[in-house]
Amino acid sequence: MDNQEKILEHIKKTPGHTQAQITYRLDIPQSTIKYHLLQLIKENKIFSEKLFKIHYFPVGIEDKLKIKT
Repeated sequence: MDNQEKILEHIKKTPGHTQAQITYRLDIPQSTIKYHLLQLIKENKIFSEKLFKIHYFPVGIEDKLKIKT
């Protein structure tokens, strides 16, 4: 499984994490995480929302599963 697949799977399992949380949990360099997050957004596989910090969610997630501000 390559890094992009790992990141996408992580976001599907734990939606709402920030880039820092994803970096910490997957132990992948921050620059690599940032690159793949941008690619996944371009491919319309995930989206981001600013809730104090930027959080990432899989496309198609139900509103009730998102974190609340």
